[in-house]
Parts: sequence; C-alpha cells; structure tokens
Amino acid sequence: MLKKPLLTILLVISGLLLLGIFSLPALRRNLTSIAVAKSLIQNRDVAATYQSLADSTSPRAIWQQALLAARLPDAALYQAHLFTFLASADFAALDLVHAVQPLDPTMATFAVQRYPDRSSAWFWLGETLSQSDDKTQAISAYQQTVSLDPTDALAWCRLGYLLNGLDLLAARDAYTQCCHHGDPGSNGCVNAGRIYEETGDYPQALHYYRLSRWSESLRRADELEARLATP
Repeated sequence: MLKKPLLTILLVISGLLLLGIFSLPALRRNLTSIAVAKSLIQNRDVAATYQSLADSTSPRAIWQQALLAARLPDAALYQAHLFTFLASADFAALDLVHAVQPLDPTMATFAVQRYPDRSSAWFWLGETLSQSDDKTQAISAYQQTVSLDPTDALAWCRLGYLLNGLDLLAARDAYTQCCHHGDPGSNGCVNAGRIYEETGDYPQALHYYRLSRWSESLRRADELEARLATP
C-alpha cells in the first residue's frame, strides 16, 4: 500500500494533469510543479532539497516546499506551507490545496476568507461542513456556491440531499437544478422525480424520471405510468 505522503504526491500530479486537460495554459503553468512532484518520489534526500528552497518566497516554491514537507516528520510544517500557498496570489493555489486537503474545515474556512468570490472555495467548505452534525452551515456554504456558479450541478445535488429532511420543496428545486446541469452521479433527476411523485405531481415525476440516465429511474417511470393507466 502506498504511504500517505507518496499517495498525496501522486494525487497532486493527477490533479495537475486534469487541470491541464481543461486548460492548456494551466498545464504550462504547472509543469514545474509536476516535475518537482515526480522528482520527490525518487528523491531520498528530502531535507536537503527542502532547505535548498528555504530562501525562495515565490508561490510555486512554497508549493514545492509543502510537497517536500509532506515527507518530513513535521505535520505542522506541512500545514503551514499549505496555508502560505493558499494565501498567495497563485491562481491554482485554491484547487491544489483543496486536492490534498479535501476535508480540512480550518483550511476550507480560510479559503472562503481568502477567495470569497470563488465558488470552488465555498463548495470545499460545504464538503467539509457536511461531515459534521450541524448541516445548517453546510447548506449555507452550498447555497453560496450556487449563487456564485448556478451551473454547479454537484453543489445543487449536495444541497438537495441536505435539504431533503428539512424543506422538501427546496430540496426538489435543488435536485431539478442538478438534473438540468448534467446530473453528475445520476442523483438529481431521479430525486426530483421522487419528490414530485411524493407530492402528487405525477406528470412532472414522469418527466424527471425519464430525464435520468439511471436504469432504476426509468424502471420507476414505467411502473408509475402503468399504475396511472390502470383504471
């Protein structure tokens, strides 16, 4: 099994390559970090390499220091570099730190303070808060996410899930938005259909069931249609 720091580095490389798929300029900006991350896998003298970057204050050097610090026996040092990099003006900082610390509530909270106009920062915060018992704050974070980016289907689906036991109609509306913006995970359309069915709006239930890519949703549509056709 891969050790945690090595796994973290490999995840970072994968994340950077994915960024490049969607943005060639982003890939070019991150080539240096990719090369450094690859070299870390084979580099045994981590402490010496880390010290060689000590005098550099550029965002990329700080990110490279963080990757190196992940292999040192000092978790606080690793966290400190991540916070410093997140605070920098580097455009990729938010996505990179999110990739390696996806459920860190302290770092996600700092991210929304540093990048209040970035929907991805609020989504990150929503993801961390949804792990806690207090779902109200997670709902607020996802609501802020979709207010900044109304096309974020995954945030709409997360919002629908959290609202489901609190406000059924609001949950339905969130699921319909998820459905109309790509329906990642095939949860939006079927859940919108389910709530429409539960509230007695069968035409809309059939409509959303049939918009789903999930076979179970289509089966449910067939069952509902057959039941409605029975005298």
